Order: sequence, then structure tokens, then C-alpha cells
Amino acid sequence: NTGSSGLLLLNPECRNCLAAVELPEGFSPKLEGCVKADQHDADKSFALVDIPAHGFCVVPGSSAPTTRRKKLAVPLAGDFFLQTEHFHVQIDVETGGIQRMRAQGSNENLYSMRLIYRLDGETGTISRSVRQYGERSTEPTYSKMVAESIQTLRTGPVVGEIQVSGKLVTPEDESLIARFEIGYRVTRGSHVVETTLRIMPEKLPSAQSDRSYYAVRSAWAASGATVKGTLQQSQFVAGEGLIESTGPIQILDGEQTISLFSEQRPFHRRTGMRMLDSLLIVHGESNREFRQAIGLNAPQLLATEQLLAHPPSPLNLPHVSGERSVWLYHFNSPSVMLLESTPVDNIPNCYDFDLNETEGRHCHVRWTLFRKPALAWEVDFRGNTLQELSIEQETILFEVMPCDYVRIRVQF
Repeated sequence: NTGSSGLLLLNPECRNCLAAVELPEGFSPKLEGCVKADQHDADKSFALVDIPAHGFCVVPGSSAPTTRRKKLAVPLAGDFFLQTEHFHVQIDVETGGIQRMRAQGSNENLYSMRLIYRLDGETGTISRSVRQYGERSTEPTYSKMVAESIQTLRTGPVVGEIQVSGKLVTPEDESLIARFEIGYRVTRGSHVVETTLRIMPEKLPSAQSDRSYYAVRSAWAASGATVKGTLQQSQFVAGEGLIESTGPIQILDGEQTISLFSEQRPFHRRTGMRMLDSLLIVHGESNREFRQAIGLNAPQLLATEQLLAHPPSPLNLPHVSGERSVWLYHFNSPSVMLLESTPVDNIPNCYDFDLNETEGRHCHVRWTLFRKPALAWEVDFRGNTLQELSIEQETILFEVMPCDYVRIRVQF
């Protein structure tokens, strides 16, 4: 119970979390162990912390006064661009949207994004390939996105940020439809660019939500790319027209994979073969602030989505004797996710663990615990034993099928 103050960071997910943690005012971390870098700006401070999967780390404070760190030779953000070790994003000077996203070391444009409003709610169609509206229907028209201000807020070494403000106007006479603000943020080492959107509409959508809406429009290069949605932690191949996906959407194009994280907003609409509208505001929607993230080759989609939705929040510790980083349990198959753990009634030291395979893989799982289990079973949801599981020291062995949902009962 002696030493300086510090922070406790928890990671319940199935993979290591490299996170930019906002620090309390006046706190300066020691650059050792799980703390990889820090950043002190005029308004906020950040630390880049590597938290082990299914574990925690303790970050001690530095007793020495904060010194100015050297800036990275390659900044995370600058004039109209953001980048990490994995991708480079170019911001469109005229619209404020994403003009191009490419992998580092490549010139191929993989992804573009802009904010849109669909104007003709009464007469428009959804796409040429959808026949239900008949031959006399007209092509839809969309708003024009105009950037009025683009500011670089942070350049690194932990966080890079760009803030855009502008307006949506009609393409004919440029009359005002809505004003918007978009914040782009990247974190060192991340595969994801995060966006925050605020829309201030002057014109509201009509009652036909499939033909009149505000949306984020995503576009990609390959017309033959496979599009996958996510329902109940499992993926499916999406077709044309309306897509209902409560989880991430994947766009698979050969060696590269684009992932769209829409904060569990479920409704998306295909527009042709290379575009997707992720709906934000439809008739009756009161929310005006949204979050969206775009990933390039992001690993373990559902774990990434959970970390985006619930980033690590530091807990203050009054006394820390030193840096500590500990995992509590470990799966050899990162596609297996722990959903819930509950104590079993009337059985001492016994717990049920609900697990889900999330990537459509057949896995022989080795589940290592920090404490040696005495017995382990696979049970059904009524608690009936299906099979007893093998145990090797602190490791439980079991098998899961693609997209399987299993309950493992463990007694210590």
C-alpha cells in the first residue's frame, strides 16, 4: 500500500487492447511496461496502453515533472490526412468526406465516404437492379456535401484528430438542407479510423424511409467484392437492397477487407454494386449525433466492435507500488468470445461461462485459466450435462463448431 498514485485498466475482450486512454488532469504515466507512449496537449492528455486479453494492467504515475516528448517523425494527422502504421486516409478538401483510404505501401484506393441526404422521397427508386418500382420510376437525386472548415486538432504521437464542419445543399440551386460536423480520429497502432457525426437538419425526411433519409455513403473499388453482415454474433452474405445488420459489415476484396462499424444501427441500403448507405436519420428519428468507424483488415471484428463501443476507462488507485500487467484467462482461438459468466446455484465454487464462436470456424479450443479447475462440463441451457471435458493442468479442452454457442460449467 505504498507508492505513488496510478490507474487500473480492464480489458474483458478476447484479444489484446492497444488503446488511447484519456488521462486525468495532471496525471503523467511512467513510460514502461504496458505504457507505450503518452501525449500531452493543451486541453487533454493521452497514454497508449497495451492491456492483455481478458486481463488488466496497472499504470503507475510518474513523480518526475512531465517533460516534453519528442514528436513522431511521421505524424498521425496533418493537412487533410490521417494515418497509422496500417492505412492512410485522405480527406476531401471540397466535401470534408473521406476521398480515399489505402493500405500503407499501396496506391490502390480501397474506400471512400461522404454524408448524403436523399432528396426525392416521393418518386425515387433504390437502384437499377431492383425491379419493384417499375420502368417509369426515376433515378434518385442526392445532396451535395460542402466543407466550410477543416482543422487538424491533434497530430500524435498517440492520437491524431481532424475536425470538419460544413453543409449539405441541393445540387441545383445549392439551397441549405443541413449543417454537419464530422470528427475523424486515429490511434497509433490501430486498424480503425473513428468518426463522430453531428447533423443539424433544416429539412426532415419524408415518411417513406426507404426513399428519403440522411446516411453515410460508403463506396469501394471492386464491383465483385463480397459484402457480409452480422446478426447474433454470426455473419451472413448480404444481397441487394435493404440489409439488416446489427453488427459490423465486411467488404471483402481479395487480400483487403474493409469493415464498417455502425454502433449497432441495423439498417443499410445497397446502391448499385459498389456503394452502401448506412442510414442515420429517417422519418421520426430524433437522434442527431452518431458514431461510425471504418477498419482496414481489422482483426476479430466483434472484439473490435466491443472495444469501440466500450473503450477502457481508467480507475484511480491511490497507491501503486509498480507496473503490473496480468491476464485472467486465455483462449488459443481468438474467434471464441466470452459473453457472460454466472455463479451456479447450490454448487460451491462453480460457474457457468457462455461462449460464442464468431467467425464461422471449427475450433479445438484450449482455454487456460489463472486458477486450476477441478472439473469442467459442457451443459445445455437447463444445466443438464452434455459431456465432461478434459483438463490439462490449468487448461480446459473442448470443441466448438462454426458460429456455435456453448455453455461451459467449471468448478474450482
